[in-house]
Parts: sequence; C-alpha cells; structure tokens
Amino acid sequence: KSLECNNIKKSIYYYQGWLGLRIRKMKENERKHRFSNSNKSNSIVFPAGILQPPFYHKYFPKSINFGGIGVVIGHEITHGFDDKGRQFDQFGNIRRWWDHSSSEKFESKAKCFVDQYSNYLVKEVGTYLNGWNTQGENIADNGGLKESYMFR
Repeated sequence: KSLECNNIKKSIYYYQGWLGLRIRKMKENERKHRFSNSNKSNSIVFPAGILQPPFYHKYFPKSINFGGIGVVIGHEITHGFDDKGRQFDQFGNIRRWWDHSSSEKFESKAKCFVDQYSNYLVKEVGTYLNGWNTQGENIADNGGLKESYMFR
C-alpha cells in the first residue's frame, strides 16, 4: 500500500478515536465511481459522483445527457435481463420465471448477438471476439443504447 494511503488511514483512525466515532472501513469496491448491478438484491448502485462530465451536466443538452448517463443507467438495468440476470426473479432467487415462449425468443436474439460479436476481428491481436464470453455485456450495451434513445 502506498505511503499516502497509510497516512490517510492513520488520520482517519486518529480522528475516529478523538471524536469517539466508529467509522467503518471502506471496501475496495466502495471506492470506485461506477455503476453496478446486483441480481440478488434486484438493484443497481448509482454513485452520485458519476453525475458529472462526460456523462452528465445540468447545462448539457438533453440529448447529450441521455446519450451519456442514460446509456450507462440503461446498461445496468439491462443486466437484470441478460444471460445471467434473467435467471433471478424479483426477490433475487434463481429460478425459471420466464415462460417458454419468452425464453425461446431471448435465446434466439441472444444468439444473434453472439454471432455478430464473434465475427468482430480485433486487428491488434489478430483474433476474433468470443461472443459467448461477451454476451452479457453486449446485450447490456445494446439495451442501454436502445433504452436511452427511447427516453429522449
């Protein structure tokens, strides 16, 4: 750990004791300014720190804000319905809650994403993407774009 990080921790512990406060330790993932999706709690984490350029600004045109923060929010919401998220019900339990017809349609459309992204050549390394491995992110990216566009 860096010297600066250790000094910050020492200062926090000093003032914590001096003020008689109990400050919980920050977890590594709590320090990150990013969205996240939890299928088990059926929620997304929306850190306020992300509400700044390039994603959002109160003086940006609506189109820029929807194209920025809207895509990110839509992306995280869509993870609740991607190849992994769709396995969880509204209570965070793993179970088959989609009817047969909906599951078949999803699998058909998901296969289109897999095929499309598997044909993408990464020239720098001379290899193709594995659409199966990137399926969830590809679905979420496309869903985020579509959802953001619908809210304009």
